[in-house]
Amino acid sequence: MTPLEKAELIEEELLNVQREIDRRRPRRNEILRFNDLKRIDELRAHKNRLWIQLQETLASGPVNHSTAG
Repeated sequence: MTPLEKAELIEEELLNVQREIDRRRPRRNEILRFNDLKRIDELRAHKNRLWIQLQETLASGPVNHSTAG
């Protein structure tokens, strides 16, 4: 797998994790249960790990791909 392909897969997973976080965010005046808060925290940690992995992938080789956005 090339660095570009790996970066694209990581970006896709980042988007999926962000969608999941957005779905679980509390709506106005909604109180979340502990399990919901724990899951959001786990998703954010996963997103941070993916972000680091993406940065490492981009730094490891020449990738002609923009990650802005």
